[in-house]
Amino acid sequence: INAVNDAPSFDAIANQVVNEDASSQNVMITSISPGPSDEAAQSIISKSATSSNTALIPNPSITGTGATATLTYQPMADASGSATITVTVQDDGGTANSGSDTRTRTFTITVNAVNDAPIVTVTSPNGGEFWKGEHAVTWSATDADNDVLTIDVQYSANNGVDWTHISFPPNTGSYGVDTTLLAGDSSQYLIRVIASDGTNTVQDDSDAVFTVDNTAPETGNDYLDKNNTWQNTVQTMTLT
Repeated sequence: INAVNDAPSFDAIANQVVNEDASSQNVMITSISPGPSDEAAQSIISKSATSSNTALIPNPSITGTGATATLTYQPMADASGSATITVTVQDDGGTANSGSDTRTRTFTITVNAVNDAPIVTVTSPNGGEFWKGEHAVTWSATDADNDVLTIDVQYSANNGVDWTHISFPPNTGSYGVDTTLLAGDSSQYLIRVIASDGTNTVQDDSDAVFTVDNTAPETGNDYLDKNNTWQNTVQTMTLT
């Protein structure tokens, strides 16, 4: 009677459920053996895992020796759905006489979708500007889930102590502001842009204060130089 190698064995693996953007996850593979007791002298020579959906779950890794091993996986960022994981264990008994040296088991990983918060950044004004008349507030607002964002533009004339609503513009990244309609001249202005996807709300402010000064020139000799600073061309002459 010719000996026939029996396939190695290990316990079934339960299906897994995690949320989108989950951290690295460990799954235990237990009761790993090269087969029945008459094959106890054989050794496990490889353990591997493959994913049916690597865009969601890259092929997991398996570490550890002996009867227990650890399968490690992590979902791709901002991805949801499901993947079937195939785990294969191989022993060194060979396949002579129609023997089997491998055992495979499968389990499913389901990744639940989670609503991602928008990301918003004020790009102008961001501190140090001198504004007079009309200027454009600019920003960048994005959403990983491609949700339509509601934008709220606000200003503070006292370095963030109080905030006043300006407008709910579309998310075009720019909105023109007439500074003569704000709270008056001040060197303590900030702009705030708020973005909401209907569930999550985030905001960003100017990095530092800027100046609004709509003071009219006092004489016909006054002018606004290239740095937006008022200059006076009147010169004093001494007669002798």
